[in-house]
Amino acid sequence: MIKHVGISNWIYIYGEVDFHGMGVGYYSHAIYVLNPERNSRMDDAGLYYSLDETKTWTKSDMKGLEGQPSAIAVHPEKENMVVISTNRGVYLSKDYGNSFDNIAKNTPVTSVSFTKEGKLLAGVITDKPSLMEINLESGEKKNIPIPTLSEDNAIGYIAVNPNNEKQIVFTTFEKDIYLTDNHGGNWIQIAKQGKGMNSQTTTNEGKS
Repeated sequence: MIKHVGISNWIYIYGEVDFHGMGVGYYSHAIYVLNPERNSRMDDAGLYYSLDETKTWTKSDMKGLEGQPSAIAVHPEKENMVVISTNRGVYLSKDYGNSFDNIAKNTPVTSVSFTKEGKLLAGVITDKPSLMEINLESGEKKNIPIPTLSEDNAIGYIAVNPNNEKQIVFTTFEKDIYLTDNHGGNWIQIAKQGKGMNSQTTTNEGKS
């Protein structure tokens, strides 16, 4: 990530601010951050974006965004498109974060991540934690099977291999890590409560 932006500026901001959320476009290199407080580069709290490797920052209006933000993701190619997940849904903006529409209403969402091709993955909580794939062009939503998580657990972070979209990794609130090479056909648990473990294959129902 650092290789895509101005290193000196990037380190400078990191040394001053603990951002509550941050996302970078894979191709566009557009950077969006949820800034918690005023600092030397940003006048006050809110959503900011940079299109010039952190040299300048622009504040977004964030109209329509509701709930407590949990994660942020930036479209890989379209620098104007950003997604923020909250406890009220998945909020999509197509105008640099100035206005948002909820595309997964009344659904607590704990994490979001774009694939290299622009599909959106979201960690959601309905009757249980699950992983949803959203096609932003068609609006189609489908669940990707995942192992059963404990009652108080949920998906915290999601990453997709840019060279193989079938390979997905997610971490949980309890610091477990799961990996699939076949888009959720089966999963391997590679860490439990933050500690590495011998690979354990699980079905999408969570059975060994």
